[in-house]
Amino acid sequence: MFEDDDIVVVEKPAGLLTAPTPESDRNNLADLLKRRPGATPVFVVHRIDLETSGLVVFAKTAHANRELSNRFREHDLERAYLAVVAGAFPADLKVIDRPVGGRRAVTHVEVRERFGDRATSVACRLETGRTHQIRLHMVEVGTPVIGDARYGRPFAPAPPRMALHATRLGFVHPATGAPLAFESAWPPDLEKWLTETMWRNSATQ
Repeated sequence: MFEDDDIVVVEKPAGLLTAPTPESDRNNLADLLKRRPGATPVFVVHRIDLETSGLVVFAKTAHANRELSNRFREHDLERAYLAVVAGAFPADLKVIDRPVGGRRAVTHVEVRERFGDRATSVACRLETGRTHQIRLHMVEVGTPVIGDARYGRPFAPAPPRMALHATRLGFVHPATGAPLAFESAWPPDLEKWLTETMWRNSATQ
């Protein structure tokens, strides 16, 4: 979505790792970027889950890596996700402030659409950024992300993959200081699932 001498912002598809793992340093987004013609290795600043799609930023210089890593560590940036969760998300719940892994974790939630009592489309803004924060917070309030094989529960009709998408990423450019903001729309595979199954079923309830 964006690239200059310091950073590259990419839309990661679901099913692709963000970065190398102890088992393999191939077939991940960082490796694919490195193997582009004329490209140099990138620094992994943050990650999103394997089955989550959406926006990821990589640094291309050591300076950009330090600056962006500090911003992620201090939560000095904007990160927002779209999700579809099972059940009726509580109408009066706007902020989930519950620890993850023994550390403070805060997610701001806005209901976007309800599909009867079966499911809810929500927008989630991260105040902090703990591992699996949104997925764990949704489980704790009784509305797990649909398609989450690790923390969720069976749901029919099942989505093609986990219904979670990193839709917005905003931060200050590590070299120029200019504010940057990027948006990624709800992906077509999940939109097709909603259109052909959830909307039709909720309309008949």
